[in-house]
Amino acid sequence: MDREAARKVRQKQFVLDREAVVLGAARVVLLGYDMRFVGGREHCHDEYKGTARDGDIYQREFLPGFAGWDEAARAVGVDVVNATEGSALKEFQFAKLDEVLNGL
Repeated sequence: MDREAARKVRQKQFVLDREAVVLGAARVVLLGYDMRFVGGREHCHDEYKGTARDGDIYQREFLPGFAGWDEAARAVGVDVVNATEGSALKEFQFAKLDEVLNGL
């Protein structure tokens, strides 16, 4: 993934999360935010199968882009929970999905 493609992905993530806040969400639950390769894959689809992938892109490009998001969300009264088991994204508190769903 080149820098421009990575930038576009980050923008989409930001817009989706921001829209949840703008629409009045008190809690945002992150699912599928592995931010790393799992079992040799980085997505739940095969679109990139057979394509050379940059394994360091998450540490270098994606994860730093989330710095400060938790503090900013809390400042406007939004609780962001990462329910992605094994996620490399440590910016937000973790919870198991069943715990989050049972708490609703």
